[in-house]
Amino acid sequence: MHPFTDVGSSYIPGTGLDVFWAGLDANERADVADQVAGMINELQTVSPPFPGPIGGARRCHGPWFSDFGAENFPTVAAMQAWFNHKLDICQGCRQAAADTPRFAFKDLVLTHQDIAPRNLILDASGRVWLLDWAFAGAYPGGFERVAMGVQCRFRFPEFCNEVGKLIAESPILQMQRLEIAYGLTTAALA
Repeated sequence: MHPFTDVGSSYIPGTGLDVFWAGLDANERADVADQVAGMINELQTVSPPFPGPIGGARRCHGPWFSDFGAENFPTVAAMQAWFNHKLDICQGCRQAAADTPRFAFKDLVLTHQDIAPRNLILDASGRVWLLDWAFAGAYPGGFERVAMGVQCRFRFPEFCNEVGKLIAESPILQMQRLEIAYGLTTAALA
């Protein structure tokens, strides 16, 4: 039984950050980035005991998975094996460097997996609200930063840079995610 099964829903009055971002001055952008980084850091204080999605979802979805998703993982070791299988496929097809490190997961934290301006509301008081928890779940902490880069690197790179400066880097996970991209797209069913 997964202990994280309820996700709340409320109407949040405000404007989507994807509409507002370009019009914010440097101080306002810094304030938004600080609030978002604070949300990420707060989420990562939660250590769920099992990997996978929250809210009772049966499949893992988001930028770390193919469009088909992945079955829930009963253990961290099972999740790690799934990612290493994707790496093996990519290396076997010469789509990943042979010296790419194997995935080795330790602690799980609560992650959103879709932090991008389209999922943030800025209310009238300047408070930022995080929406769309469809990809949220218990994953390694570095997944959040890498996912954020994947989700908004083309439309809102300044946003990613501003928030990225305030949260822990995960260069090995970032490189691993790039190396398994073929296994999440072209070879998704392998």
